[in-house]
Amino acid sequence: MTPVLSVENLSIAFTQEGRSLTVVNGVSYHISSGEVVALVGESGSGKSVTALSSMKLLGRSAQISGRTQYNGQDISEHDEGTLRQLRGNEVSFIFQEPMTSLNPLHTIEKQLRESLELHQGVTGTAARAMVLRPKLVILDEPTSALDMTVQVQIVDLLRDLQRRYGLAYIFISHDLKVVRAMSHRVMVMKRGDIIEEEGADQIFTNPSTEYTKALVDAAMI
Repeated sequence: MTPVLSVENLSIAFTQEGRSLTVVNGVSYHISSGEVVALVGESGSGKSVTALSSMKLLGRSAQISGRTQYNGQDISEHDEGTLRQLRGNEVSFIFQEPMTSLNPLHTIEKQLRESLELHQGVTGTAARAMVLRPKLVILDEPTSALDMTVQVQIVDLLRDLQRRYGLAYIFISHDLKVVRAMSHRVMVMKRGDIIEEEGADQIFTNPSTEYTKALVDAAMI
């Protein structure tokens, strides 16, 4: 089966004050339809930039190299217009901070309606009867800063949607208890490298690196 997303030899660097800083060091990964893959690691390990770079969402200061395929098609050289359609119709994002992804000056209804009009040409009353049906969703800390009751509700909703529509999730989180409940496979990042990649059960019961073991032990206290 062709992966929904396949990334090969991804490297990411940022230029700041004339200096280049490499934050991701030639990582490769893939995700298949209906699969939930988690990216875990300490803050600054490269989790979010690794996921967001797949759709070129890092801005002009980022230098990205490597090959990215979506459903077997190389999208590394896609222009912004083509990528915008792909992001809206095929790939969706849930970001950690709603204030950076939603405009507080407009209602959520207005912003959802604009998304439907832009990506699917849906206008008028039809917008209320339809939603975008992505194949891949990138979730960046979707349960952070929520109390336990709401976390459980969000996790249950995400799992139900994933099973119902066969969605693929890239799930970025510091909360390893939520990762364990959500994920089929876990990739552990440290200083820009994927140092371990296993099924979720294996990661939590028998991690192969001391770094992963320390993460798991700290999360399970």
